[in-house]
Amino acid sequence: MDSLLQDVVERWRRVPLYQDVEAIDWKPGDPLVRSCPRGCKLQDSQWNSLLPRYDAYQRTRFCRTHGFARIYVITGPTAGHHGWSPHE
Repeated sequence: MDSLLQDVVERWRRVPLYQDVEAIDWKPGDPLVRSCPRGCKLQDSQWNSLLPRYDAYQRTRFCRTHGFARIYVITGPTAGHHGWSPHE
């Protein structure tokens, strides 16, 4: 899981705008960050598949103004264990 999270962060850091980037091993019921450290309400994406490279999904919350991004990642096996679907 660590290499998956690191790969996701590295892809986001290729965009010079985003410097405060963190990937989080997310499980259903875990909270999601709602604002950046400077108080901006975060923009939100839908859950997206990381296939074919990984059996995993990601959802990103970000602030373009301050270069802040939090990427929530859940693997397929963890999603299945919790009975969770990205389409819910």
